[in-house]
Amino acid sequence: MKHYTTHTDYKNIHITKVTSLDTTLVQLKLTVVIPHYKIVHHDETLDMYAALFLSGTKKYSKEALDLYLKKYGISIKISAHLEMVTISIVVRKRNLLPALTILNELLQNTHFDSKEFERKRVLFLEENREDHDNAKKIVHIHFLNLLFPATSKYSRRSLSEQKLDIKKLDPKKYSILRKDILCGEWYVTFVGDTESESIIVPKILLMSSKTTQINRSELPLPITERTTHYETVKGKTNIEVRIGSLLSVTPQDIDFAPLAFGIDVLGIVGGFSGRLMSTVREKHGLTYGIYATSILNEGHTQVYWYIYTFFNARDFGKGIVETNKEIASIVKRGISQDELSIFKEIKRNRFALSHDSNAHRLALYHHARILGYTEVDLLKHEEKRELLTVEEVNVAIKKHLNPAQLHIAAAGPITKDGIPLTPVND
Repeated sequence: MKHYTTHTDYKNIHITKVTSLDTTLVQLKLTVVIPHYKIVHHDETLDMYAALFLSGTKKYSKEALDLYLKKYGISIKISAHLEMVTISIVVRKRNLLPALTILNELLQNTHFDSKEFERKRVLFLEENREDHDNAKKIVHIHFLNLLFPATSKYSRRSLSEQKLDIKKLDPKKYSILRKDILCGEWYVTFVGDTESESIIVPKILLMSSKTTQINRSELPLPITERTTHYETVKGKTNIEVRIGSLLSVTPQDIDFAPLAFGIDVLGIVGGFSGRLMSTVREKHGLTYGIYATSILNEGHTQVYWYIYTFFNARDFGKGIVETNKEIASIVKRGISQDELSIFKEIKRNRFALSHDSNAHRLALYHHARILGYTEVDLLKHEEKRELLTVEEVNVAIKKHLNPAQLHIAAAGPITKDGIPLTPVND
């Protein structure tokens, strides 16, 4: 089987080179796992850093920086998620050195203008105000908080708490974050050739000479009986719903591959292949989309899974009933031999298609490295899935999916007691 990557670890810097379809272009992702997450640095702190990352440095004003990027045709994007900051760069290979030079400048000498900082704060507060009407965001916060205690890095602060955090943001404290970014654990993945590698690796090693290993695993949590949370969001027609639970497995466990496969059969994300789409949507017409997914944030950390969908307030009760029926059915009866064959083919095709462009290759192998996997690990996972039997999948489902332990969160036209609020003229 063809291999697409080479991996090199320099202590706490993990560099992956991915074979490129077009060697004239280089695409790169740098993810830094930040130390002291939720102790010193919170979500709003990292979001503000990302928002201001391209606002200038000690050497370049915002306008001069913008001119530099345009001159060399450099695209830079940055995002923050949980304990990580990710920077994405796309540039022609001939301008790779200027791109890495400005990346170093941005990381080492980012300068936040106080007026720009306050402008961003106003925007953040406005987004927070709008989020109070965002049922999808609200239900996601509540669902995670049903699963994880406040001490977990996966729990979320309420929108009101987030508002207070935004008001407390202090530009003077960002010098600490800059230092911690340079001292975090680095994951660098690029799509390019050997010549690109000879330029990228020395520059990255110079930028990140103080990196440290970050322990990202959390102690396993007990699997608890069902809890619920319903939040009224006025002015909505649909009720956003999340149903799921923690699982007593990590990605390293023998049950993980068959269990994840079974969850895909229940509600694979995208398309109409999953059972939930076939019944809750197609047969009963209760929603536009309903999917199930298993979530792993790190290769040695406990996995959780959930179903996400929405129902019109009139259909909420029936929607929950039919969803629960499908969960109970797959737990009791398992999957069929036909489903095993069909979903193996779906997953096989998706893995092949994840290599059809530089962007897809970069996304696949960078995400894998963040989880702690190499290409060899991914190929082993593909091989395990090909060898799965109906019996293995069904045993894993029956062992780990307990309908009595599914937590439910919903937000929209619904009372805090879980009663849908249908319009009076209905």
